[in-house]
Amino acid sequence: GILQRCGAGVDRTINQILDQCFELRPGQFDVEMLRPSRVRRDERQVDLGLGRGGQLDLGLFGRFLEPLQREFVLAQVDALLRAAFGGPEEAELVAKLRKARLIAGEQVMPMGGRIVGYYALSNMVKPKGWLCLAPVAIAPDVQRRGYGKRMIGMLTEWARITQTPVVVLGEPAFYEKAGFSRKGAAALTGPYPIDHTMVCGLAGAPAQDLIYPPSFNGV
Repeated sequence: GILQRCGAGVDRTINQILDQCFELRPGQFDVEMLRPSRVRRDERQVDLGLGRGGQLDLGLFGRFLEPLQREFVLAQVDALLRAAFGGPEEAELVAKLRKARLIAGEQVMPMGGRIVGYYALSNMVKPKGWLCLAPVAIAPDVQRRGYGKRMIGMLTEWARITQTPVVVLGEPAFYEKAGFSRKGAAALTGPYPIDHTMVCGLAGAPAQDLIYPPSFNGV
């Protein structure tokens, strides 16, 4: 059927670019290739940026993917979030963030013609210029193989190079190994437990309050 042909097209396109890595810079809504010296090519990741109009901008993907195929990619992300978290809450959060045009960028990790990793970066209300990392998902059948650590490790390295503060709420045992710092967030205050709040992209955050995007309310 149409969806099968659509999926096959996505598989072929993803496989064509598996050996290329891309980054999304703050305020820049297209896709650029990282220099080999700044990222390992075997990470096999690609960024999906959201344009100012709130439409998904697939950058280099856009040369290949038709509207139905873009919907197929979004459907894969939605299915991944539901499988990884065992429910619809995270998928619904991403939908709210997209609708509110609060997402700065989204990244997927393709493998074997499917999407097995994903994260979203949203613009914090305060501090201005900071990003919030959530959600992060790895397909259940490929978890505990180091893919999540490498995916987030690329993000923290990008944040360090560009000096872009990124805050995350999560399990320190995982995120600190990927480059986030709980100590660097010790002076921050916010609506979520500070002992599970971490930052990257700066050596140490000064005392200030974290105000997350409104879509996070009630999460």
